Amino acid sequence: MDSKANGNEAAFPRPLSQVELGRTIETADSFDGLTKRELFAVAAMIGLLSSEEAGNDNAQRSPDLVSKLAVSQADSLLAELSKVKP
Repeated sequence: MDSKANGNEAAFPRPLSQVELGRTIETADSFDGLTKRELFAVAAMIGLLSSEEAGNDNAQRSPDLVSKLAVSQADSLLAELSKVKP
């Protein structure tokens, strides 16, 4: 599976449920919640913003820059994870 397809999968898959006539029906082809890419980007962003190495740089980093760095880190991780193991 390529990293783009893998990143768009649900991080914590849970079928969507809907109630019809008092019964809960799960829809297996639809999921809600964060994708893996979004989850990895959140983790990267937390690390970027809380890093002691960044020090006062955090005050100077624009939200756009931090967001781009976090997404870039997430994409890099997904690409590495998608590589076939020997």
